[in-house]
Amino acid sequence: MDIKKYNLTRVYKNNLGNWKEFKGNDMQRTPTHTILSNEDFNTLTNDIIALEGEVARLNYALEKKDEEHQEEINQVMHNYSSRLRDVEREASINKQALQRAVSMNRNLKRICKERSNSDRGLKPKKEHSGFVCLSSSSYFERYKDSRDMVEFLAYKTVIQTPYAVSMDFDDVLSCIKEDKVFSDTHANYGVNLNHEANLPEYKKENFIFRWNIRAVKTKKFWEIEVCHTLPYPGEVFTDNYDVYDEL
Repeated sequence: MDIKKYNLTRVYKNNLGNWKEFKGNDMQRTPTHTILSNEDFNTLTNDIIALEGEVARLNYALEKKDEEHQEEINQVMHNYSSRLRDVEREASINKQALQRAVSMNRNLKRICKERSNSDRGLKPKKEHSGFVCLSSSSYFERYKDSRDMVEFLAYKTVIQTPYAVSMDFDDVLSCIKEDKVFSDTHANYGVNLNHEANLPEYKKENFIFRWNIRAVKTKKFWEIEVCHTLPYPGEVFTDNYDVYDEL
């Protein structure tokens, strides 16, 4: 609202009690009121009514927008809740399927191991771990330390697994890891820790510093080649996997 468009008059009461217009150069008087003509008063009143109407219209529009937004929010929340229920239902179905697959895989591994034990004449076929020591020998492990070549006495043991060479490499490696054949304190597959193996603290235990798996065409089962610090058996395997004497 532009107040300048109204003719505002500043006034004061004189000694007789009458209203007089204040002149700007009158230093003896102080205006006490500002008045409007009837025409300007009516115009101002109409402007106020119009502004109040505009405010009411804007408030109504804002409320409608809030309602629309709330409806959109409610719809989004409904869609989210519905999708969440669908995802949870799918996850539950997949979890059950996975549990069945794990159980089936466990049974297949058990059957596979029992058959391989039976083929090799290992008894008792159901309790035998299926891992058999084929050979174990000493050798000198060598590695380069800074500028010098260092060697230390180590041992290499070949273990026959219960897994047929017809199985894929990744499947066999996965099975061996799931079997927890080796303790977590030993080297992981594909890692060579021969530098650490030569340290005094690793001479006190049969530390596996390198191991790998291999398939030989002339043989039926995958083999594990283990490099370690003390003579076999020396707790090469975990307590749950006793390795039987060679065939």
